[in-house]
Amino acid sequence: MAVPERTAAFGGGEAPGLILTQRKHQHVTESNVPDLSPYFDLLGRRVKDKISGQEGVCDALTFDLYGCIQAVISPPVDKEGKFVDGRVLDVHRVQVIDADTRVMPRPSFPNPAATFNLLGRRVRDRISGMAGVVSSIGFELCDNNVRAAISPPVDKDGKYVDGRWMSATRIEVVGDDQVMPAPTFSTAQPTYGATPQQHTHGPADTPPLRTTSIGG
Repeated sequence: MAVPERTAAFGGGEAPGLILTQRKHQHVTESNVPDLSPYFDLLGRRVKDKISGQEGVCDALTFDLYGCIQAVISPPVDKEGKFVDGRVLDVHRVQVIDADTRVMPRPSFPNPAATFNLLGRRVRDRISGMAGVVSSIGFELCDNNVRAAISPPVDKDGKYVDGRWMSATRIEVVGDDQVMPAPTFSTAQPTYGATPQQHTHGPADTPPLRTTSIGG
């Protein structure tokens, strides 16, 4: 299958492709990539954790190799103007509290097929040389940034090695194997009701993008 130089983007329109990530194993194509727009619609919206009650803005989404989808929630500063640590929550827990307002425009991410095809692939960071398997991908509200979490193999003593989040443009696919098949994410549509109690979200079941290290 020929690799297009430009492909459809999340949010509409076209954008330059992450060509190096899709030269092989184009199992997800532009025609069968799941419609995940309901989840991407959370980006920039004010939301609430149904369990803890914490409120904030959804500023990133992560999709992992095991089929989980999580939202990164950034709360407002505290009464002294200091930043408050955010949380990464399963989207089941996230409730939109203002369906009519978005603090920033929703980004349009390029090449959904190429991005999701990274999951489970053996890759190498072209800058540091770090090698491993892409275990999660993340989409950030700011700058249309797409990141990949690379999980390296165990060390010579069989101990886990911390992985890293990095820009997807830094990595290249190496080898022909895929350690696990890419998951099929749910495409159930969330709906927004007139009140927070009526909001429902589609099912889904990863590590924060703010830190560069991911634990083993």
